[in-house]
Order: sequence, then structure tokens, then C-alpha cells
Amino acid sequence: MLEKPYIIYENGRYYLMRPKAEWNKRSYTPNWNNSDRIDFSNVYVANSSDSAATINAKLQQVDNLVLQPGIYFLEDSIKVTKNNTIILGMGLATLHPTNGTPAIEVGNYTGVRVAGVLLEAGEKTSQTLL
Repeated sequence: MLEKPYIIYENGRYYLMRPKAEWNKRSYTPNWNNSDRIDFSNVYVANSSDSAATINAKLQQVDNLVLQPGIYFLEDSIKVTKNNTIILGMGLATLHPTNGTPAIEVGNYTGVRVAGVLLEAGEKTSQTLL
């Protein structure tokens, strides 16, 4: 079982937590004992006024993306180009492609997690949204 990534605040710092796989599990894992901590220096926090080009440029610099609540009108796909990338939506982060492209494109990469994101069809038909 893989739990959804989440954010914690500890000792004055924010961390993006990447839960590890668990088998035969019941309930939750106390005290975050089964997660890798990712410092927010390796996370881009986007807002709905960011373009896909801005988000993609930031994903070249850091490995992970947190999307603030809002509707993201994307002129191009958000492109995942690294292993173990996390895309985590907060609130109701909605990705709306405007040019018939997928909302998110994941190449041949492993360990990628996408969670908490609503993918919405745009005015132009997209063959796939993810």
C-alpha cells in the first residue's frame, strides 16, 4: 500500500513527506516513521496564475511540485522528467488544459506520484489527461 504524500511542519520547517510502501497494514503509521522527508528547498509551490512553462522550468530545478488550490489553465502539459517526482495538490487544485494537450505528462520514469489533483477536460479535446 502506498499512502498519499503529505506536508508537515516541524522545528520551524516544512517537509513534504513521501510514505514508503507497506504490506499487510492496518490503520495509520504513527509519528511519520515510514516516510522520507523532503525539504521544501526541493519543492516548488505553484499558484494558479503560473503558466505551464513556469511550472516546467521550476521542475527542472527541483524534483517536486505542490499546487495551491485554484484552477490552472494550462497552455501546455506539466512535464515530469525525473524519477520519484511528487505532484501534490492542496485543496481543490484543478488542472485544465486549454490546447488539447494532457494536463500532466510522465515520461519513462519510476516512482512518480500524483495526488490530490483534479484533471478537468478543456474546450479542445485531449486524447488523455494524464
